[in-house]
Amino acid sequence: MLRILLGSIAALALSTSCTSSETEPPGGAGAGGSASNTSSGSSQTGSGGSTSSSSSGGSGGSAQGGGGSGGAPIALLLDEGFETSTEGELPDPAIWTPAIFGGTIDVTTARAHSGQQSMHIVSPSGSYESFVQTSAPFPVANNSFWGRLWFYLEGTMPTDFVHWTVMEARGVETNNRVRYGGTNNADSNGFYGHWFLFNVETQGMGEIALDDDANPPVPAGEWICMEWQYAGQPGQNEARLFWNGEERPDVHAAPDFFQGQYAMPTFDRLYIGWAIYQDISTPYEVWIDDVAVAEERIHCQ
Repeated sequence: MLRILLGSIAALALSTSCTSSETEPPGGAGAGGSASNTSSGSSQTGSGGSTSSSSSGGSGGSAQGGGGSGGAPIALLLDEGFETSTEGELPDPAIWTPAIFGGTIDVTTARAHSGQQSMHIVSPSGSYESFVQTSAPFPVANNSFWGRLWFYLEGTMPTDFVHWTVMEARGVETNNRVRYGGTNNADSNGFYGHWFLFNVETQGMGEIALDDDANPPVPAGEWICMEWQYAGQPGQNEARLFWNGEERPDVHAAPDFFQGQYAMPTFDRLYIGWAIYQDISTPYEVWIDDVAVAEERIHCQ
């Protein structure tokens, strides 16, 4: 279901521990109240424990990933499992730059999807962005790329309307933030739950979004594989999202979505983390692991 998201975020406080190296304030939005969703879609949720003994890449350069549809290795433009970062500190500064306007980020061994470490985020209770950003994969051929990450939401989550973001890409020519995240929203019965959302925020010229289906909601307490495709050729912009290997058709943005000021920029930065754009009653705690970028689909293996 297509929605125009209206409203503006509250002023964001700077981080109490890991401060941002950027002076640009965070942007975002989302309606200030709840809205029920009537769109349809399908997904499958996968299992996910708190740790895994399998290994994961940890560098920001090119690497060989898992096999694609034909079984050949995928050449990864970014392969980050946070294994080479120092526990208790921000992710590897040779790859990642902090972009933190509220909340904290550190590398932890407390939970990992693979290997021993992951990136850990703790939010405040108000609007904020807690990201790390990298230019390592860019530029990309035809301004198009596939990405993948795993994220884990702590079981205690807010019962407020909130628009959240887990990844966004930015670039040159415009200040657009091209995002996949979601909302915590009330369904037709008034029960809150998380579901996905695609959002282009223009930083002053409006924003537009595609809303996913609430059935089933994005769960807490398990690792979730999120894959996305951004095709950024002029006049042929497209975005797709896959959840645990299954496409979410309601948040597939076709070329006609990206008209006028909503066009994709020429990508030069990838932001990974957690952001919200409303005050909430219960802070989030989030883990992210196994971040990868390639010119073809990476899959969740």
